Amino acid sequence: MRERYRIFLSAGLLVLAVWWLHLDHLNFLGEIRFALARPWLAAAVVLLTYAMDNLEWRAGPSRMVTNVVGVAAGTFTIGWRFATLLPLLIFLRRGSYSWGDKFRIFSNYFFAYYMAGVIMDFVPVEMKLLRIFTYLAVFRIVNWLVVDLIGHGRLLEGLFTMETLFFISLVPSYYAIVNASSDWHKIFFFTLPLITLLAVRELLRAQYIARMEKLARKRVENVNTDLEKILEMMKFIRCTQEPEKVLQKIASMLATTFGFRYALVNLFDRVSNRVERVACYGIDEEDFKRLKENAPSVTETLSLMKPEYRVSNSFFIPEGAVPLSEETVFYGYYEETSEENAWHPADMFLIPINDSSGEMIGYISLDSPIGGKRPRIEEIKMIEVAAEVIGRILEDAMEYIQIFQRAQRDSLTGLLNHSAFYNHLEKAVRSGIPFSVVMIDLDNFKEINDSFGHLVGDEILRRLSTLLKEKLRESDVIARYGGDEFAVILTGVTSEKALEILERVRYAVEGSNFLGLKLSVSIGVSCYPEDGETAETLVEKADTALYRSKSKGKNRITVFKEEEEAHEGDRKDR
Repeated sequence: MRERYRIFLSAGLLVLAVWWLHLDHLNFLGEIRFALARPWLAAAVVLLTYAMDNLEWRAGPSRMVTNVVGVAAGTFTIGWRFATLLPLLIFLRRGSYSWGDKFRIFSNYFFAYYMAGVIMDFVPVEMKLLRIFTYLAVFRIVNWLVVDLIGHGRLLEGLFTMETLFFISLVPSYYAIVNASSDWHKIFFFTLPLITLLAVRELLRAQYIARMEKLARKRVENVNTDLEKILEMMKFIRCTQEPEKVLQKIASMLATTFGFRYALVNLFDRVSNRVERVACYGIDEEDFKRLKENAPSVTETLSLMKPEYRVSNSFFIPEGAVPLSEETVFYGYYEETSEENAWHPADMFLIPINDSSGEMIGYISLDSPIGGKRPRIEEIKMIEVAAEVIGRILEDAMEYIQIFQRAQRDSLTGLLNHSAFYNHLEKAVRSGIPFSVVMIDLDNFKEINDSFGHLVGDEILRRLSTLLKEKLRESDVIARYGGDEFAVILTGVTSEKALEILERVRYAVEGSNFLGLKLSVSIGVSCYPEDGETAETLVEKADTALYRSKSKGKNRITVFKEEEEAHEGDRKDR
């Protein structure tokens, strides 16, 4: 949008300047005839302008207006109206400029040089020195307004000051050109502003090199400091036996060591394909709770880590690159800034945590750098060193597996276990969003165990677990409640919708072949908040509904009702 605005602005300025030139066309044509009558002088001006416009610049990332050397020479030897056309040489400029860029640059220069000439004409001809100063000063001011403030919306203070001093230093050179007695003398004196420009360029280059050397020394000092802090982090982690404190300290140390306001440590639960938010820094309890409850899947997270966003071994995803839900990400609190390389609220900086085999076991998300700038490559590499240390320590201790996988998972089926199910259920109750609690029981499972043995029974439970994961939604919570009983939380559904979903499950079980056996399930359902507002009450009533399904012939779904007659979803022949 800003680029389009800048092009439209430049086009408007060009039209305005061309219209003024049309009104003054007699003087313009006179200067063209004057230039044609002095081909050597005109050719020297054109060549000087072209050379200065394509001057190799090695004094830093920003460069000054260099074509002023040739344009001003044309102004004070031929005429300012003729010189206004010299920026057309921009269309021959070398480098990776699009035609849109060239048009915009030409329009801005054309307007700025034209305004400088118009204002200069108010100064009497005999006041040569003042005319030169006026021309250069007006061009500098108009170019600053059009290009810096309006076009870019910001002022490069260091460049502005240096460029202004450069323009002032050109005044004596053009005064010598104006007072030269012949065209050849004028051409000879063209070397004066050229020498001035080259001297300024070398001065800026020397300053830039000195600044880069100072910055390099500072970065080495920062690296040493960061290494000391990483060693301190390693010492703390190895001496601490409580995993939760370790993870919380990791988040705190990463943020404070590398200068970020917020940090989020995430581990992958590959079994359930979920991202576990395990620790944070700078994020309040309510926001952290929301992030944990709305964590993305591992698949979704890995899809963000595209090659085009890779920086070293990390991933920087700029604002607007991918659409994100406000529920799944944390936006910190920022002050508006237009600085170059500034951090934006929706920027994402993800640093993978890998185990010794190179497999990603999680990632660290850092947000809102205190300096307001996006991280440099040196900073990213140091953060990656810290992430590698964290990965090795987590892998060696195996604490993260015990806490977030083994402690919450049923070893036979890989589903959530009894205690983990209750944790999710209590979170669902606190959220206040309607949901259904489902209890599922395999019919006649005891007879199967007695007839075919526990190995067959275990395999049937594993296959039923797989079927449940396939038929239920990704947002639903599935757990092995105990024995041959399973528990499910159907998020955000009413009893009618729950019946529709569970009928598909019941029908799929009935139609499946489990090691040559035909099985069925009985299902009981309770709904929040109609049937209760505590986890225990909801499970108890779902269990009551399950008992009713069993007592009425099995292979059916029953939704809990207080009255004796329960609403049933009976088996249908298909």
